[in-house]
Amino acid sequence: MPELSLQVEISRDNLGLLPLDINDHTNYYVAGDFLTGQLSWNRNQVGSPFLDDQITVYRTLNRVTRALTVEVLGTSIATMNTNMITLVAAFMQDTFHLAVVADTDLNLEYNCEAADYQVGWTGPRLIQRQVSITFNVPCAPIPVVGGY
Repeated sequence: MPELSLQVEISRDNLGLLPLDINDHTNYYVAGDFLTGQLSWNRNQVGSPFLDDQITVYRTLNRVTRALTVEVLGTSIATMNTNMITLVAAFMQDTFHLAVVADTDLNLEYNCEAADYQVGWTGPRLIQRQVSITFNVPCAPIPVVGGY
């Protein structure tokens, strides 16, 4: 099976820190569905009693909520907790950029806002010093770098 080089970084300018690599496989790695989200239009439509339907006069893309699951690792419960606090703080910034580079062929960067999140606590995972956090990240519909 071919390997894929995947780099995922979140900017931390609002925290006065360097970007956080959330796919380093030492402290974090991305898992599950990766940045899934549906683009949808906010349509302004008008109608008339003389027409069978409505006509869109203008439309804009809505923000996209993209799901991103990150596995948080640690050599002890304390380091796992520190890594988790660092990760959540990055996603709680008012605004940030999420950058994805895959094999240098795909380069995406999204403008994002503070994310909702859910922590997956389970006993067996804690024994392995690992916890899963799923973020729901509100992003601009079009990336500032790359395609869709």
